[in-house]
Amino acid sequence: MMVTVLDISGRKKIEKYLAERIELDHFLSVLSTALVTYQKSDYHSALAMAATIIGDFLKNALVTVLKYDNQQHELELLTGWTKDGSSLPENFKLKIAKLTQFRQKYEKKEILTFSNFLDDESSIVPEHSYFHEQKFKSLTFIPIVCNNIIFGSLFLACKRESHWKGSVVNVLKTAAETMAIFIDRKKIEDRLLKSEQRFRGVFENSPMGMYRILPQGEIVMANPALLKMLEVDSLEQLSEEKRNLIIKEEGYVR
Repeated sequence: MMVTVLDISGRKKIEKYLAERIELDHFLSVLSTALVTYQKSDYHSALAMAATIIGDFLKNALVTVLKYDNQQHELELLTGWTKDGSSLPENFKLKIAKLTQFRQKYEKKEILTFSNFLDDESSIVPEHSYFHEQKFKSLTFIPIVCNNIIFGSLFLACKRESHWKGSVVNVLKTAAETMAIFIDRKKIEDRLLKSEQRFRGVFENSPMGMYRILPQGEIVMANPALLKMLEVDSLEQLSEEKRNLIIKEEGYVR
């Protein structure tokens, strides 16, 4: 009688890898979709939501977003997530000005991970009493880089000595990059909004009659000064004759 023994360990490894990959990809998809949804809100609320999504994914870590002050060389808390829902310390800051080795690596945009750091006497890790109170054993700083400038860090703290494996760190790096893209877009949107507000302020408050006309010859905006000159209350009340007068003055042919 012949007995055939099949080695299925290789297949199980592949299945495990694929399952992990699907989970990681799903996490990134959820994060990206959420940030797109939050595009119209303030970036602080969006980053708080991102920290919550990352925290739910990691399950056993403190997740925060830190803003980097490159003048004072400080990392200041913007928002964060804790597993038990507890509040983070007020005025939470990590001073790195005197931590030359840490600061040099950080400013080179490197991912910095410290395992069992409370026993480290080399003083290369930013200190804070909160770390000791919570008995964190490992810290990870993943830079958030906007237009090649360090905005801050995705900061993770865990009560286990071992830190996350490479595939998870790579996904968290992608998460930080996704957050950086959102921050960049938000800054651009805010600048455009401020520019539009300045233009509208000048347009609306100018004592001179001003209007905006499309290349096709259609008048789409008129400021209060112009409406007053033309003795109407709104653009809709502007007669065809007066519209044609403006259009003729601009040199448009209908």
